[in-house]
Amino acid sequence: MLDARPIRVLLAREGDQWVAQCLEYDIGAQARNLDELRERLMVALVLERQESLRRHGRAFAGIDLAPQFYHDLWDKRAGEFTPARSTVLENEPNIDIEFGVAA
Repeated sequence: MLDARPIRVLLAREGDQWVAQCLEYDIGAQARNLDELRERLMVALVLERQESLRRHGRAFAGIDLAPQFYHDLWDKRAGEFTPARSTVLENEPNIDIEFGVAA
């Protein structure tokens, strides 16, 4: 079995919305609350995975890293977030999603 591959996700409040930005892949989502945000992010990850498999033959192939700005924010994050519902990707049990909350 392969080792878990992490996907770090930065959560930030922007006005009345929450934004999630993956660092390892430039994939994001936004929503009014954290539960909806988790749902939207999981849908985005599943769809991007499927499309990269179709186009490139590998999960998440061809998707760039998030801009450096988000990596810098990750280094200064205020804390972590643990969703109430699962963040295991369908057909990708070795991907570990770690959430951090922007300061």
